[in-house]
Amino acid sequence: LAELGAHAEEVRVRLATGRAYLAAGLYAEARAACADAASRADEHELRHDAGFARFTLALALIGLDDLSGAGGELDRATAHFAAAADRQYLARVRLTRAELAILRDEPDAAADLLAEAIRTLESGSWQVPLASARLLEVDLAPPAGRMELLTALGPLLHDLGVPELRH
Repeated sequence: LAELGAHAEEVRVRLATGRAYLAAGLYAEARAACADAASRADEHELRHDAGFARFTLALALIGLDDLSGAGGELDRATAHFAAAADRQYLARVRLTRAELAILRDEPDAAADLLAEAIRTLESGSWQVPLASARLLEVDLAPPAGRMELLTALGPLLHDLGVPELRH
C-alpha cells in the first residue's frame, strides 16, 4: 500500500491490526502497531485516522499499565478529534480518561469526566458507548445505589442486543 501511495489505507490496515491485537489482549503488539499507524497518519496529515490510532494506542498502554503514556496519547487523540469536530470520540476519550482516573484512585475526577461523557453521548444518541459509560457509572456508585442504576440501564442494554452487556 505504501508503494502505491495509498497512505490512508496503509494506516487503516495497521490500525485494524493494532485493534485486533488489543482485542486479543496482546498489548505490546497493539502498542507497536498503533504507534506505527499513528506516526504514519501524522506524517500524511490524516488527522482523524491519527486520532483513532492515538486513542487505540492509549488503550494498549492502559493494558500495559503505562498510565502516564496513556494520558499523553489521550491528549493527542483529543487534539485530533477536536480538529475533526468528532463529538462522539471526544466523549469516548473522556470516558477513557474517567477509567484512567479510577486506576489512579481519583474518584472525584472520574465522576466529573464520566458525567461529561454521558451528557455528550446522550445528546448524540451514541448508544453503545453510552451503555459502557452507564456501566462505569454503576461501578463508581455506592453499593446501595447500584441496583437502581442497573435496573434503569436494563432497557438500553436489552435493546442493544450485545450479549456481553446484557450479562
